[in-house]
Amino acid sequence: MKRHRRAGIDEIEWIDDFVSERARTSILSELEYCFWWPSLVVSRDADGGWRSGRSDWRASETTTERWFTLQLMTEVRRIERRVERILGEPPDCFEGWQATRYGPGQYFDDHYDFGHCRDEPAGERRATLVLYLRCPAGGGGTHFPERDLTVAARPGRLLFFRNLLPDGSEDMAMLHASLPVRRGRKLTLVNWIRERPVRGARANSIRATEERRP
Repeated sequence: MKRHRRAGIDEIEWIDDFVSERARTSILSELEYCFWWPSLVVSRDADGGWRSGRSDWRASETTTERWFTLQLMTEVRRIERRVERILGEPPDCFEGWQATRYGPGQYFDDHYDFGHCRDEPAGERRATLVLYLRCPAGGGGTHFPERDLTVAARPGRLLFFRNLLPDGSEDMAMLHASLPVRRGRKLTLVNWIRERPVRGARANSIRATEERRP
């Protein structure tokens, strides 16, 4: 496992070989059983509220942990424990996991991961996790235009970046995009870390039980 860090207040870090080949193969196999649909984006509606819908600046497919098998959730919980141990991020503040897959020519144009959660009980999305599982032969990296940085998509690599500044304000330099896939296919696991716990007591109890298993 090798860690890379982009110095600066806007911490961007990526860790190679975060998951083993065995785990990656297992996750990819289990994701075949999930229900997938065209990826959506969140945007303002005419009344100033938020709505989800399809957009021409995102082309991919999505599934969520609602459709994950028990075996897949077991692998996901292992990933969460590693994130907590290595990055110090508590799983209680994680949203539900999503998986995203991109075919040739598919992409997600420049966007922010914050902006529509501030008034929710768990607060804003203060950090993002992207785990690359299947990677294309060309393209598909994560690009930060304001930082002149592209993190290449590599199997088993975990990308972590903060969306908020230390004072809790939105970091406008964290604009990012999933670059178009030129050759092959790409599949990622994604999660967002909130300012405050988002999971209920039942989820915490399940996690504690899993951690006690040999």
